[in-house]
Amino acid sequence: MNGTPERWPLLVAAARIMNQPTLFDEAKRLSNADERLLARLRTGPATNVDLVHVCGLRSSARVHDLRQCGYQIKAEHVKGGVRLYTLSE
Repeated sequence: MNGTPERWPLLVAAARIMNQPTLFDEAKRLSNADERLLARLRTGPATNVDLVHVCGLRSSARVHDLRQCGYQIKAEHVKGGVRLYTLSE
């Protein structure tokens, strides 16, 4: 990036306003587990129990990663420790 480090936040903000990717955006690429979870949720809602086979025991962390990337994922409590995740596209 051009400019001094003090100006980087302003340059990043300006680039995002103009929908231009920045070096900071490159760091938000999806991991393999995130991509598998996204593919699974695109087929329909799934519980965290279902997702163990897709992305391991840390499905809530993977959902968090996807939300940080802008995906709208709804979590609904079913019973006990079971949650139902639904992707809205």
